[in-house]
Amino acid sequence: TQAHIPNPFKSSLMYITKFTNCGDGIIEHTQMIHNFADPLTSESLVVDQDYFNVGWSGVRSSNLPFALEPTNDVLTIGSAADVGDVDYLPLCRWNQDFAGGPAGRAEIKNLDTLGGYTTFVGEGLIVNREYQLTTACRKAGASCNLDVTGCMVESCTDAEIADGYVRIPLGVRASSGPNCAFHNQANPHGGYVALKCDFRLTSGFGRTTPYTTGIDPCAPWKDARIGFYNTLTGAMLEVSFVRHWSYGASNFLVYFSTFIKDTGTTSQTEAIDMVNSMFEAGSSNFDIELRSVSISPVKPWCRKPTGCLTGPSVSDPDCMVSSCTETMIENGYTRIALGVPPEGPDCQFYNTTDPYQGLVSLQCNLRTTTGFGFTDVNEDCPIGFYNTVTGKMVEVAFVKHWSLYGDDRRVYFSVFHADDGVDGVNRNLAINEVNEIFANDLDSTISIEIRSPSETGSDVPSSYDPAPLPAFTYVYGKGEEYDTSGGDVSGWSRRRIGSTVDTRDYTVFTINWLGTAKLRAGETYVNRGFKFSSDLGSVQATANNLNTKIYIDEIALEQWTPRKIDIYQDSSKVVAVAATSTGGDSTTCPALSSPVCSGKSTPQFGLDPFFHVECGSESYL
Repeated sequence: TQAHIPNPFKSSLMYITKFTNCGDGIIEHTQMIHNFADPLTSESLVVDQDYFNVGWSGVRSSNLPFALEPTNDVLTIGSAADVGDVDYLPLCRWNQDFAGGPAGRAEIKNLDTLGGYTTFVGEGLIVNREYQLTTACRKAGASCNLDVTGCMVESCTDAEIADGYVRIPLGVRASSGPNCAFHNQANPHGGYVALKCDFRLTSGFGRTTPYTTGIDPCAPWKDARIGFYNTLTGAMLEVSFVRHWSYGASNFLVYFSTFIKDTGTTSQTEAIDMVNSMFEAGSSNFDIELRSVSISPVKPWCRKPTGCLTGPSVSDPDCMVSSCTETMIENGYTRIALGVPPEGPDCQFYNTTDPYQGLVSLQCNLRTTTGFGFTDVNEDCPIGFYNTVTGKMVEVAFVKHWSLYGDDRRVYFSVFHADDGVDGVNRNLAINEVNEIFANDLDSTISIEIRSPSETGSDVPSSYDPAPLPAFTYVYGKGEEYDTSGGDVSGWSRRRIGSTVDTRDYTVFTINWLGTAKLRAGETYVNRGFKFSSDLGSVQATANNLNTKIYIDEIALEQWTPRKIDIYQDSSKVVAVAATSTGGDSTTCPALSSPVCSGKSTPQFGLDPFFHVECGSESYL
């Protein structure tokens, strides 16, 4: 409820938050929660509080996509020799962190079972995880006709299948075909056309809500799309979002979104016709497999907000940066967008003095706009330039320049054809091949995506070292202060974490104080933790040191030792003056004769809370 809206509810809690810059990227975060209800006249059932977020926070997923936690005070980050040995957390969708669920190490855990901190890591970390998206499952012996929501689980193991769980089989029945129709939603994912199609071979399944955009719903760092693969024809449909594997027990529908922007009836019809055509019914039922469609991590350079110098053959080297984050883009940076203009790619041989490994070098109109500067990329890929209209792809061995001159749209790169000279077969074959793949018969620009030509991800560079990667760490302690661990603070504390990438660019992180927690009238809860920014290699030593400085306490009203605070006032400002020592009961203000108001430095029964703020030359009470 908003504070300015009249309502019958009144909270007796006051939150006080203090941040202290400790240097070296470390922030001390002290939280105080005071229950200022009257301990003599209030009813405990009304004013006692027993559940708190201390605190509720998180990170931007696109900047810090990984989360790690230590095992036995040791944080293992992997190496070139063993990328599988990493203490990473699966980041499943928020509220999928129940015990025994898909979240694994990231399930809800009490602090006394953890290492005292969680660190979030930027792009570049390699983890050895088998990425496999599966459909939801019906519980063993369950009837979805009787319980459409309780009969399903979002995933199941092979052992559970052996015990009677049934995984939803995807496919197209010969008797009906896909029968795709538009799925009208209030908030369609990404603005794409949403469809519902008969993509299940059997009915009898209940309501599921995977709400997933990627091939692994518990690995938002895995930049791979979902593909519906027709096992009969080999056609594959790229899917931007799966809303329901099933919704009702009496039908065969799967609900998902395409990559066609929803601009109205025309785009909806286009999407329906495309999917119906790709999965046209055959003489017998056929399966649909879930496949991974990998997206390359390589991204074009970015233009600074100040812009680039333009003009014939003007090449501005100072206006470009090799990478930019989503935050930088929000603040005016612009990443080069690849695409084929209506006039076509116009590929030509690029005569460079140092051709990459003797391969054919090309220059082609493969950018959507002009206005970018000189980029000295020299990037050994390999990557794929993917035509989003035809599905064809050119494998690229080397990118020389994403842009060179401000007044053209050319990209300079090498393809996998050995250069055999001016009239050589290979050189002309390379030019013709790329011109053909990116021929544009439309009146609009065709978007090009950068794809990974390999989906294995098994090649780890010998120079790989995760230690310099950027990290942001929450230090919250091991819960030793709570009575469940032998401490004096009531209740216990737990860590929760989960992804919300299906709706926003955010990973939720929170510490809860709960259980037999009880903040009674007049009592105060204090929690001092830390947050720090560093490289990944420094996290373990810094976090273990800060863990010894965690302070958590529950303070009764009579346990405070306050000092007196007097408020003095003249015609222009108010001044708050505190006694010089703990428990002190007098103040002095030589410039002013006597205080206009007196109070205590800590909460006290019968006293109202006041706040004194100074802003420049002004002061407020």
